[in-house]
Amino acid sequence: MAMTAICDGCGKQQPAEYYNHDWHKPDAWFERTTDAGKSVMACSRECIRTADEKRGERVAILPF
Repeated sequence: MAMTAICDGCGKQQPAEYYNHDWHKPDAWFERTTDAGKSVMACSRECIRTADEKRGERVAILPF
């Protein structure tokens, strides 16, 4: 069974990684947990901003 990671910013889909007996986001993607406890995945830094705008939140993103 394969899992697919879906970007919360643009909707891009990519196969998830399977290691340590669990599924994880692709290595180059970003993931964080909101204050409400929801996991947010993004395929790029631009999509982090897009996902925040969709949720109506504004979260600081470090420049590096």
